[in-house]
Amino acid sequence: MRILIISFAYPPLNVIGAFRVSKISKYLSDLGHEVYILSANTKISGVKSEIEINESHIYYVNYFDLYSYINPLIGSKNKLLNLFGRVCRFLVSPGSNRLPDWRRLLWISPAYRMGIELIEKHDIDLVYSSSSPPASAIIASRLK
Repeated sequence: MRILIISFAYPPLNVIGAFRVSKISKYLSDLGHEVYILSANTKISGVKSEIEINESHIYYVNYFDLYSYINPLIGSKNKLLNLFGRVCRFLVSPGSNRLPDWRRLLWISPAYRMGIELIEKHDIDLVYSSSSPPASAIIASRLK
């Protein structure tokens, strides 16, 4: 079976959501399935985690991360910019447990387009999404 897993987080990103999906993809690969990963191309700093499947089956999609522009405002010496940054950070949460998840909304369209290409190119039988964030489920729902 050819399986497409959609997950915002995947190694080398070193977060618990990436580990969970990494282990699922490794297990499915070990069972003989062809597993393809569609994930966000996130900026990685610090410790990186190991990729356990064929790296040619992993597709990272670039996206515009609003938070990377909001975060520097918070450290600003300009009180107005600092306040604006704090309000924006409240609205665009760094976490992913808010609906709507404003921070990852801009990942949905490019990931959806890549998902269509992968389904056609690899004749995908099953699409699986991992949440959180909700954007992964939205992409999978649109691809169905």
